[in-house]
Amino acid sequence: MAIVVVLLITFLVLCLLYTIPIVWKEFKTLRARQNAASKFHCLPRHWLWGNMKQIKSPMDLINIPMKMVAAKHHSYSLWFTSFLPDITIVHPDALKPIICSAEPKPMKILGYNFVLPWLGDGLLLSSGKKWERNRKLLTPAFHFDILKSNISVFNLASDKLNKQLEVQAVSGDVVNLFKYMSNTALDILLRSALSYSEEEAGSEAHASYIDAVNELCYLLGKRAFNVLHYITWIYKLSSDGKKFLKLCDQVHEFSENIIKARRKTLEKNPDAIRNKRKVDFLDIMLLARDSNGVGLTDLDIRNEVDTFMFAGHDTTACSLSWMVYSLACYPDHQQKIYEEISQVMQDREYVTWDDIPNFRYLTACLKESIRLFSTVPIITRVLTKPMQIDGHMLPVGSSVTVNIYAIHHNPDVWEDPYEFLPERFLDSPSPQTSFNYIPFSAGPRNCIGQNFAMLEMKVIIAKIVRNFEIFCVPNFKAEPSPEVVLKSNTGIKVILKPRVKKFQDNF
Repeated sequence: MAIVVVLLITFLVLCLLYTIPIVWKEFKTLRARQNAASKFHCLPRHWLWGNMKQIKSPMDLINIPMKMVAAKHHSYSLWFTSFLPDITIVHPDALKPIICSAEPKPMKILGYNFVLPWLGDGLLLSSGKKWERNRKLLTPAFHFDILKSNISVFNLASDKLNKQLEVQAVSGDVVNLFKYMSNTALDILLRSALSYSEEEAGSEAHASYIDAVNELCYLLGKRAFNVLHYITWIYKLSSDGKKFLKLCDQVHEFSENIIKARRKTLEKNPDAIRNKRKVDFLDIMLLARDSNGVGLTDLDIRNEVDTFMFAGHDTTACSLSWMVYSLACYPDHQQKIYEEISQVMQDREYVTWDDIPNFRYLTACLKESIRLFSTVPIITRVLTKPMQIDGHMLPVGSSVTVNIYAIHHNPDVWEDPYEFLPERFLDSPSPQTSFNYIPFSAGPRNCIGQNFAMLEMKVIIAKIVRNFEIFCVPNFKAEPSPEVVLKSNTGIKVILKPRVKKFQDNF
């Protein structure tokens, strides 16, 4: 018995000797973060809760930074409890060091770990050598030649959307846009990423997958505003957590089945993919090899497919919804777009690749809508090396948030920031060069699919405006609400009216 006690005590002592240096290192890192953050301007904070009680609703994630903008601050500290500071940037002058680096997302805090069970370590969440390798392997999937081959997919999905909208337009019903745009964005992703056929796109499995992805995005937004659910083990025990994990299994199974089937086809016939008329995202991942001739595993590919679905779904749906809503609010701009696409397309309904560069005014309106309604309001990075931000040195481990919404609405950066003025993207040098305009982030970790997203949105908007007049709903105003993306508490609603003149597609 005495020997057992001695062994137990020895084990506990060894555990302490192992644990104490780790805890001490974490404590020193945290203290360094706290000391550095205390040099930034900060709202009055509670001794225990920090600024958490000042964030009473999602809108406070916009209201608080806009107060800092009004006070002419370029950055400030926000404390999640009195122990965990975050540095928030609200002016492009303070932005360059962090945006030009490849610093990773903070996986331990601020919600990025929420999507880990779904996305794994795909491009959105991975870091270091793995991120560098996979980013390099996946970049060819978004080459312009690949984008060009997807024009037919964008047209097909747009026509399908317009048929659904026409039913609402003819009946005079109010159209709540997000649902339609969400399903269209997912439809496009499945067709372009996985080469889904028309028959497969109408299948029960396809419909179930779309429902599952929509529900996962809803649950992520819901979790973000329940502090208790930030604790992983508590969330896993909750009904929402159990549902989230079950849905993750469902979408994983869907992706895995497609990956396995395509890989089997490739093994039987190595030229099957190379001979295809349209090479998709999955094809490129299956064929990708690094400098050592090593490709991506099925798990790597599943993570990237799921990341593509997540990152390209809600964001695109929201941007499209806000754009259509903007055109309802500003009919003069809507008319200019209609005149432009009528001149470019003549009597065609099919949008061609060569049409896109000629949609100058449509593009300006789309960029302005994305600025005014910043689809991804915030992004966050964690420092892996010391970095100077706004004149203050931050240590390793510091959390830095870029409030894109605040930068896009900063009056020191944008004249009349709350006005819809697409001409600012026609008459002046590109705002992207000075980090004034960063809807897709910027630097090494910018959105790899931004050209894909802009192209599909231009096609969809062109075909909607060509076929419908868009009107405001009387006595209705959309109320922006920052969740995972910028949605609306009241929905994003318009009234559509079929245009009198119909064209036959001569393409």
